[in-house]
Amino acid sequence: MEALALLGGLTYMKNRIGWDGTIHWHTDSESVIKTCAKINNGMKAGAWIKQKDKGLWEPLHKLLKLWGTRLKLQHVESHVDRKRDAQGNGA
Repeated sequence: MEALALLGGLTYMKNRIGWDGTIHWHTDSESVIKTCAKINNGMKAGAWIKQKDKGLWEPLHKLLKLWGTRLKLQHVESHVDRKRDAQGNGA
């Protein structure tokens, strides 16, 4: 789901509003961040055979190449609201 959101967001930013600046994308999905890093570092053809959701990752691969270093993926902690009480202390 997070990869689909990234695909939609990058497509929208490029095709609908023509954004050419830097994008700072915050996600709690370490798997999306790691897969994007593999793709950016030249994922070997054999790895694509094992890749799940090829129909999603192939167009995302093209967008990752297009955005290059202008896309900054940043990991954020998930479900923080459930891990802290009303005063912000660890639950």
